Amino acid sequence: MRTIKYDKEYAETVGLGLTDEVRLHAKRLCDLQREEIKIEQELDPLINDPRFFSYRKVFTEFRFGFRHQAILISQIYPFENFLGDDGKPIVVFKRSTKNSKNSHTKRYLSRRRFEKMLGVAPTENSSGRQKSKKIIGGSSLCRKLFWQWIYTRIETPNGRKNNPILRELYDWMKQDKFNGTPIKLLRMKVASHAVRLLFNELVNELT
Repeated sequence: MRTIKYDKEYAETVGLGLTDEVRLHAKRLCDLQREEIKIEQELDPLINDPRFFSYRKVFTEFRFGFRHQAILISQIYPFENFLGDDGKPIVVFKRSTKNSKNSHTKRYLSRRRFEKMLGVAPTENSSGRQKSKKIIGGSSLCRKLFWQWIYTRIETPNGRKNNPILRELYDWMKQDKFNGTPIKLLRMKVASHAVRLLFNELVNELT
């Protein structure tokens, strides 16, 4: 809606004011917001299905919002798909190549699949003497989800206030060993650590 008051104010400021092009962009933003509201209204009865109550209980402990919870459920339900036939996380022992011949290392296969599904499992690339790790595969949407969540919940005092899980993640993030680590890489490390905690909490709640 055009008003004489605001048209006059913008006409007297630096710039072109409220042109037809600006109004068109504003209309697009409003249309997108209306579409988001409509989708959330349609999603509400689905995510409130009793099958998801236990999942959402854990998500709430991590302070994931409504949209984030819906995305996570879409990726990991049913959680039993990550477990073995006995309903427990799959853990195997593999002979270590770095230590003594009789030593073995644990491979947490269920947790690894969970991390991979949520897009935070690093993949190692080896070429001669060089080794590097980077995130390949999984849900790119979940990677964005965790980036937003870390930025708004863990890194802000109010976001992590009175929440022991988020406080633990913040303290882990601020360890001396991460001094000088690029913030983008550090957030991915925190996301991977958070997903491991999330997996453990889901195991405790659902199994």
